Amino acid sequence: MLAEGRSSSPRRWQHSASTGSVFSMTRVPILWKILLGLIFASLLACVVAWFVLLSTICSNPRAADTATHHTVPYNCHGMTVFITPLERDLLHWLVPVGFVLIVLLHAVVFSILIRMHKTTSIAD
Repeated sequence: MLAEGRSSSPRRWQHSASTGSVFSMTRVPILWKILLGLIFASLLACVVAWFVLLSTICSNPRAADTATHHTVPYNCHGMTVFITPLERDLLHWLVPVGFVLIVLLHAVVFSILIRMHKTTSIAD
């Protein structure tokens, strides 16, 4: 006899009657794992860069300094500070890039789940 929750067929999903949950036994292709990891790491880096930028932006000089490239005026809580062009670009692009990464992350996760569901349906 087979143990509870196991079958003789090479099924990719197995249902455990004791816990009532479904355990994934599917092997996700390594390229999907790498893509998922890269997108998640990029999203995490984007969030960390946003918080670091916002926590340090008000400490920039209050007068323009061409030697350090602090030439772009920015209003920070009622005072004008001068930020670098890189900081201006980060302020402008980090949020849209983060949203694109979130969409890509969801697309990859859903495609992995659909692929796992299709292989599960075929194995049954």
